[in-house]
Amino acid sequence: MLCVACAALASDEQGRPMRFRNETMLAAGFIAEVDDDGVWRRVDGGACTVNGIRCIAREHRFGGIVVQAVDE
Repeated sequence: MLCVACAALASDEQGRPMRFRNETMLAAGFIAEVDDDGVWRRVDGGACTVNGIRCIAREHRFGGIVVQAVDE
């Protein structure tokens, strides 16, 4: 798992910043968004890159979100 500071460096395959959050205030569901010229747009899945390393973001226990490197 990546730390919060490293997860904040996530980007999509085009190099645009990404962020991840829960869908509801009760920490249910998972949303991945990409910064599209200043507008955050929802995207499917949590595939991302952090410092050139392929990663995946997903919902974890108790409403947390984790970003992990993908084994190749």
